[in-house]
Amino acid sequence: ATSRMHIPETCGKGHIGIHETLQTSVHGENLANGEAPVCTDCHAAHSISRSDTRQFERDLVNECGACHNKPPRDNPNARTLYETYRMSYHGQVTRLGSDRAARCSDCHGAHDIRPSDDPASRLYGLNRIETCAKCHPGANANFAAFHPHADFRDGSRFPLLNGIWWYFIVLMSVTFSFWGLHTAAWFVRSIVERIKHGPHPKPRPAAYAIARFKLIDRVNHALIIITFFGLTLTGMPLFFSDKPWAAMLAGALGGVQACGVLHRVFAVMLIGNVVVHLFGLINRARRTSIRNIISGPNSM
Repeated sequence: ATSRMHIPETCGKGHIGIHETLQTSVHGENLANGEAPVCTDCHAAHSISRSDTRQFERDLVNECGACHNKPPRDNPNARTLYETYRMSYHGQVTRLGSDRAARCSDCHGAHDIRPSDDPASRLYGLNRIETCAKCHPGANANFAAFHPHADFRDGSRFPLLNGIWWYFIVLMSVTFSFWGLHTAAWFVRSIVERIKHGPHPKPRPAAYAIARFKLIDRVNHALIIITFFGLTLTGMPLFFSDKPWAAMLAGALGGVQACGVLHRVFAVMLIGNVVVHLFGLINRARRTSIRNIISGPNSM
């Protein structure tokens, strides 16, 4: 009765209906060749906990990952289903402690898992829309076309996603490299000038002063500083969700949902920053030439 092959039948004596459902699932069909989990693999044996508890739901992904953390046989270099789930938004926020994101059983089922090409599967055809709609009311066919296990580094299978990933890699690398070198060059120059000429003399009190930046420039700089640090702080927990400190940072900011709301607020502020900056450039272009803006005495 306690032999691995007989465990589902033994448990089924107390859990009427579940054993019958399991037998028709992909796990039940593969149990005969020993390539499927049994009750104790997911629920344990002597330390069984309720499946509706918060801790069980959080551990569920790791339980499934114990078997589904192997690459496909026809593509040994591909990422595993466990890895691609962890890389997805669902996997990231779940790791950060969110209880709202979909886990394996929310999409695939529990005792009734079927292959995705099986009409009885929750992911087959129109069933997929219904499955998504349980968490996302109003989901349609276009929404359900989302691929939860997409690997953004696999350019052959997901060229658009891979292209966007490379766009951000290049954009961020060039931006931080250019402005990092620019700042370092100005710092070195300021040190050289200080050595040559000594510290700047303190200005004498006067009735008039020259404003270094106009109001629009001060507003623009303030928005740059606020949005840069705001987007960085609220985005880092998601990007580094596999690090222990990420959950702590998300908690300090009010939780995963609060991080999402704040990230969008800072994003809107960044768009406002772009609008303010463009308005300033257009206003300057009306008073002077484009060439003067790029290489004139008040340029970068």
